[in-house]
Amino acid sequence: MGYSHQEIEKKWQEYWIKNNTFFTNLADKSKPKKYVLVMFPYPSGSGLHVGHIRNYMIADALARFYRFRGCNVFMPIGWDAFGLPAEQYAIQTGNHPATFTNTNIQKFKEQLLKMGFSYDWSKEINTSTPEYYHWTQWIFCQIYQQGLAKYKEIPVFWCEKLGTVLANEEIKNVDGEKVSERGNFLVVEKKISQWVLKITQYASELLKDLEQLDWPNSIKSLQKNWIGLSNGTTINFPLSEKNKLFVPVFTTRPDTIYGVVAIALSINHPLISEITLPEYQKKVVDFCEHWKDKKESKEIAGEFTGSYCLNPLNNEKIPIWITNFVISDYGTGAVMISPYFSEKWLWETSPKQTGLFTEQEKKQNKKVDYAFAEKYKLLENKTVGIPPPLRLEYLSKYEKGKEIEIINQELEKRQVGKRTETYHLKDWVFSRQRYWGEPVPVIHWENNQKEVLSEKDLPLILPSIIDFAPNPHYYSPLQKAEDWVNIERKDGTKGKRDVNVMPQWAGSCWYYIAFLLKQKDNYLPLDSKEAKEIIKNWLP
Repeated sequence: MGYSHQEIEKKWQEYWIKNNTFFTNLADKSKPKKYVLVMFPYPSGSGLHVGHIRNYMIADALARFYRFRGCNVFMPIGWDAFGLPAEQYAIQTGNHPATFTNTNIQKFKEQLLKMGFSYDWSKEINTSTPEYYHWTQWIFCQIYQQGLAKYKEIPVFWCEKLGTVLANEEIKNVDGEKVSERGNFLVVEKKISQWVLKITQYASELLKDLEQLDWPNSIKSLQKNWIGLSNGTTINFPLSEKNKLFVPVFTTRPDTIYGVVAIALSINHPLISEITLPEYQKKVVDFCEHWKDKKESKEIAGEFTGSYCLNPLNNEKIPIWITNFVISDYGTGAVMISPYFSEKWLWETSPKQTGLFTEQEKKQNKKVDYAFAEKYKLLENKTVGIPPPLRLEYLSKYEKGKEIEIINQELEKRQVGKRTETYHLKDWVFSRQRYWGEPVPVIHWENNQKEVLSEKDLPLILPSIIDFAPNPHYYSPLQKAEDWVNIERKDGTKGKRDVNVMPQWAGSCWYYIAFLLKQKDNYLPLDSKEAKEIIKNWLP
């Protein structure tokens, strides 16, 4: 007998759909539960690729295995349908993203059905439907009301050609230039008012709970580096000319404070305009403009501000520079330069010295580790341009291994510094200047107050506009929908809807919950008793 795979597979695929063979009763507690979750596809392009099929085959085999073992298996599927790729494709082809996204979904679905994967199609979701993003917007409102969402001006990566802010994951480096992953368009850094979510408030919990995950150590290491805990000290350096103004500096080596020869600020430091003297303004502005987009350069450069600050422990004047190598979003965006504590600098720029301490000095300071002290004590040497030496009274306090503690105690005693934890992790930039996404449910009133929409006003429907291409005259395509943007309260107060949309990840961050709450044409309210019970049972 011949095997007609097309006829037989079609027969059983139609049977499975007609009889809801893979429907999961989420309320069934008689069997062990298994939630087989796959990364749902983005419906762009001409269809599924082999990578989709590979991953979904593995998940399907696992789901079938657990069913044979008598488990109540839940394996849903849906569509991650908002985002930049769909919008760019729409601009290039003259289509509307809503139209071709739905067309692509049907094509993707046909392909998945032909593969015979055992999905519970009754739980199919689509992040671009109002029924779905009602709850994406609701989640944002809860975050805002908890004080975890803030609208502020911050430096971001901006792509002029795409007309939007891009996340690090959407950027790549080509020949030393930052370009967009989609289209290879130039990306620059600029300050724009953006919505951010304060994930940094959970940095310590994220780091701690990482240990509880059954992940490969290599992945955990990547996550730890991404969170990036640094234990150090924040030291306040007062300006010598402006006593009320000071430059906070984060350092992991407060013990080098007596060797500080300069303070270096990032090109985005908020105090640049206040610190820079008038006669230095033009050079500093030109320097910052020149280096703002050259993040990958190996060249080290700086520009003097004309101002000085004081070392808080010995009152020595220290010049303040703007440099291209200080990272603006790490620590305080300022570092102290202590070349004395760089062995390479020390021994390449000065002759090796021995016997720098007299026998009398050694008798007076019995606790000093002299091998350590001699390594760092310098004699004044004008011929090689070495600044004044470290103070003996500083070194004499040292017991090896306790240097940092001694300096921290002194800084705290004088109230000019404190021990600090800082993280590489940054708050999540949660807004995009494009059309195809979830509208941010916020109104900006003319009295500078902001108001999130109440639940009865959700979802805030994305307006239908034809021209959504980037335009330098508009901050965002949604500005073009003037009737939608401009609103007025009963008391006559005028306001504007927020014209940002949420990033693509907004909808996909909670999709694993959405599958559980999907009803026939809607979703169980996230704060309902029934929803909480289902989530508790399936996501303990």
